[in-house]
Amino acid sequence: MSLLLRSVSRRYGAQLALDAVDLEVRPGECVGFIGHNGAGKTTAMRVALGLVEPSSGAAFVDGFAVRRHPREAHARMGALIERPSFFDGLDAGRNLRRLAAAQGLAAGERKREIERVLGLVGLAEVGGKRVGAFSQGMRQRLGIAQALLGSPRYLLLDEPANGLDPEGLAEMRALVERLAHEEGHGILLSSHLLGEVAEVCDRIAVMKSGRLLLEGPCGEILARGGRAQRLVTTESDRAAALLAARGLEVGRRGEELRFDPDGQPLEEIARELVAAGVPLRAFAPERASLEAIYLGLERDAAAPALREDPAPEPAPVKTPGFGVWRAFRWELSRLFGGVAGWALLLAPALIAVVAIGRRAAAEAARSEKLAAEGIFHERATAFGAVAHGLAPSLPLLAVLLALLASQSIAGELGRGTLRNLVLRPFRRWEILVGKAAALGGAALLAYGLLAAGVLGASAWWFDFVGLAEVLPNGELFETVAADDLRPALKDVFLHSLAPLLGFAGLGFLCGAIVRQGTTALGLTLLAWYLEAVVRGDLAERARDLDAADGAALHPRWMLSSYLPSVFGDTSSPVRRYEDLAGGVSDAARVFQDTLFRAPLAWAVLALLLSFPFFSRRSIS
Repeated sequence: MSLLLRSVSRRYGAQLALDAVDLEVRPGECVGFIGHNGAGKTTAMRVALGLVEPSSGAAFVDGFAVRRHPREAHARMGALIERPSFFDGLDAGRNLRRLAAAQGLAAGERKREIERVLGLVGLAEVGGKRVGAFSQGMRQRLGIAQALLGSPRYLLLDEPANGLDPEGLAEMRALVERLAHEEGHGILLSSHLLGEVAEVCDRIAVMKSGRLLLEGPCGEILARGGRAQRLVTTESDRAAALLAARGLEVGRRGEELRFDPDGQPLEEIARELVAAGVPLRAFAPERASLEAIYLGLERDAAAPALREDPAPEPAPVKTPGFGVWRAFRWELSRLFGGVAGWALLLAPALIAVVAIGRRAAAEAARSEKLAAEGIFHERATAFGAVAHGLAPSLPLLAVLLALLASQSIAGELGRGTLRNLVLRPFRRWEILVGKAAALGGAALLAYGLLAAGVLGASAWWFDFVGLAEVLPNGELFETVAADDLRPALKDVFLHSLAPLLGFAGLGFLCGAIVRQGTTALGLTLLAWYLEAVVRGDLAERARDLDAADGAALHPRWMLSSYLPSVFGDTSSPVRRYEDLAGGVSDAARVFQDTLFRAPLAWAVLALLLSFPFFSRRSIS
């Protein structure tokens, strides 16, 4: 039972970032993963965590292949990879509550677990402080706290001491030693500073240029880099000559000499130097360094094979279920955790209310003028006001939902918070479906708010009565009964929902394709614009043809055919309803057979196309 990398290689184009790496971490031990920046340490950790797919080889956690069984593997691992990312507008406690829920912890466990991990990393007193105000050192501590949620069996810590002061470094070393040796976590601690890991690690693995050069007990590894002796004397020329006479290679820098005793007794060398009258100001082993270890490895044999001694039997790990539900709740908390999400979803309803209010004022002035002039005119009704409110608000809501959906993956990926979610016990498809379901719920909520605003404002300023002509004497001549308009009112609200889901799906797909939130926004707007332009071109060409050919050319499978458009709307269900509410009895029933099928097909197809992009995506 261990965290195991078996012959893992990873290529980025022509560059070989990892070259057949074998590495093992067992519960209760701390393995120092050392090497210069760019040696491949972080890439190896990402492969172990399933954030990056290996070009060959595989990673296993207690026998579970990380790529094939991500839920079981991630239930056993916690990680801090590079820069810790959080929602800066939330405090530490709320950030951890979201992650604890995604981890699958029961509601009663979350508070206790958050208090435990904050206490472990020394942030118990600032759990209510906004993370955006944290120092780099505090963010590092919070990064370790989120990795500890759920007491994972293995911890992968990538440069955890970044940003810590000397006191914080000492506390970090003590924390790592306690987690490994007292609480039984298997820890893989990455660093380019040998001294940082030497005091706490049981074993050390040395990386260079994507290759694992050596892996073994800490003392043995340090001994490889600590065989050279440092000699300081005012008689450096005489001392160098005596050492050379013994067949030793000597390097020098001023009064300081360095040499490898090559197995010769140090006491004998020291006595010879003193007997020759060479004053010794310093004679001690040179401090081990990565460079010294690298040089020693070039002289010695290659890295030893993995250990064959049995691993301790670990405690059982509970793997949480309901991944889609946990991802759904995560996305809802992201969407509605602040004022901005609510403001975006309320904006179309407010636009509709304003439009209906202005319509009411204009109709009142028009009716008063026409009545004073004794001219008959149509009575304004709430049915017509509904169309006036939907015309500007529906396309705005469609664009807002598409833009909001585009940030579901790309926005979180660019911010770094998606990594925190992927590291929880999820399969990738569960995250995708959960996020899509939450966006669908947000679309329903926004549409419900819009419908309530439109109906409420229409009923406030107008009445849901039939169409009638107001005669010069003030009497009414009814032309269309209210009961005849109510089915059309129901239809327009029913038929306008599916296109909104289609536009949300389009934005979701754009966000799954690219890696940055701003790029996703631009791609979504470009896709929406091109779709509308193509639809307008097809509609224009259809009008120039006879009825049979034109019907075949009509863009019935284009999303913008089903919503009012700033590019010139002539055929959407809203336009047909507006004609009916205005008394046009023969309003065309456009695309009646595809009112639901076409927009929903866009939504489903976008979700299906998102799967291959997201499932193979490298998460940075």
